[in-house]
Amino acid sequence: MPNFERTPTNENVDRLISRFEDRRIKPDKEFADLYFEYGDDMARTERVGSVYDEQHAEVKLGKAAEALVFSELLKHEAGQHFDIRPTSHYDDYFHGVDLLIEPRNAPLQSLASIDITINQEDIKGTHRSSGQYAEERPVGLEKKLLRSRAYTDRLANLDATHARDLSAWIGSGGLHEMKTADNKRYFSEAERLFLMKYYTAPDSSNEPKKPGFVIGGPQAVISIDSVFVNKALQGNKSAATTIGDLALLEFVSCVQAEQEYLDSIVKYKKDRNIFFDTHYSKVRSWSHIFDKPEIGGLVGDILKRNQDNREFREQLAYYAQTFNKLKMDSR
Repeated sequence: MPNFERTPTNENVDRLISRFEDRRIKPDKEFADLYFEYGDDMARTERVGSVYDEQHAEVKLGKAAEALVFSELLKHEAGQHFDIRPTSHYDDYFHGVDLLIEPRNAPLQSLASIDITINQEDIKGTHRSSGQYAEERPVGLEKKLLRSRAYTDRLANLDATHARDLSAWIGSGGLHEMKTADNKRYFSEAERLFLMKYYTAPDSSNEPKKPGFVIGGPQAVISIDSVFVNKALQGNKSAATTIGDLALLEFVSCVQAEQEYLDSIVKYKKDRNIFFDTHYSKVRSWSHIFDKPEIGGLVGDILKRNQDNREFREQLAYYAQTFNKLKMDSR
């Protein structure tokens, strides 16, 4: 598999990354008014960012891959149906969210997150050491999918009464409070429930630029082989287009798999809670989005134009095999 050192690190690559960084959600004074922990959040973000800014080859390849996926999704036919944006650095580092995607002009918030992984060789790897990266984060597609599933399980297993009390605390402005021994647990639990903590509504929404947090919704993980990334960075337009096609197909597949998993939980779980039901309804809303003819047509067109692309088919097969392994392991 090609190394990043063999990829031209010219100003075009730096400009690609710079455009991605410029589009990130910027936590500012509005967020400081929303969260008591804003100051500490930003300090933690700066500490982790200083490690990533050391520009190791693997880190820069990861940044370039994220920027490529974002750029190609914007150019893609999907761009006319969805708002796609990079997340704040905080949510990138601490919630594992690289991109957020929302249907345009949706009457209700229907946000999904996307975590991008490129190193398939990390599938059998462990975690990045917390000493090197300041936060312990899983690497590789399988481990990231397990982390996403753990989020769903966490929501599903909350006690209904406790979930109602926690929801009331958050809704009444609990995040504005000074942290005390009595409410410290709520702060910690709320953090674990956020899909995104630093969120602003897109320009196409009813309340553009409105800041807030998001609990519940699909946590999609996509995998793009570094072969595609290196080819695209070297100017291969076909590889760049393939990245957009794969990203959209894998996003759809991951959300559909989440829907199946949620349906299996609902069948046996009698006692549900407000956070799980919120998550379930948001994932189901995406299923309805995928049922629309224009989205179904997009998926069909992608499959048709890539039917003779061997590397494309191999990537999708790898992605499907990883999901099948998770299903077998959970039985």
